[in-house]
Amino acid sequence: VKGVGGGGAPLAGGTDRQYAAGIPLTNGTYTPGLTVVGTATVEADPDVVYITLGVDLKGDNAATVVADATARMERILEAIKAAGVAEQDIHTAGYNLWVEQRYDPETGQPTGVIDYHVIHTVRITAKDLGKVGTILSAAVEAGANTVSEVSFSVADQEALVSQARQKAAADAQKKATEMASALGISLG
Repeated sequence: VKGVGGGGAPLAGGTDRQYAAGIPLTNGTYTPGLTVVGTATVEADPDVVYITLGVDLKGDNAATVVADATARMERILEAIKAAGVAEQDIHTAGYNLWVEQRYDPETGQPTGVIDYHVIHTVRITAKDLGKVGTILSAAVEAGANTVSEVSFSVADQEALVSQARQKAAADAQKKATEMASALGISLG
């Protein structure tokens, strides 16, 4: 049998060319070596919640629909601020106004009736996880009729990513050492 063995060592009867076929290409040439991949997972309790909510309204008069959506959103914003969300933690996520043509369900033909559709959403960053229910309740009571996101996260993820990288590097080093020992080779 000819070919490449695990870890880059040639199998019995293998040639240098076959040995090189299993080794990564570096600067246009094959360099003997051992390649391992380290993995790690880091967990943390969430300390922030992102909530996207708003209004989704439809009507036959654009000015009326826009005015209704604006009035509702003003009430929603007041309610979520009263529930403890700081103004700098509330941002517009989207505002869309479009025309919808109604079609007859039996014939598929346009009826000539036009609806105006408005969706206005805000994204809230809630730093007190204990207030999520209060915030949602206040927003719905104030007129929110769409909630498209409630996601728990960690505000400062870079420290966790750094920890995971360090653990993954240690995992890779351990695997490389074990494989080199099993193959009877030394690491550079």
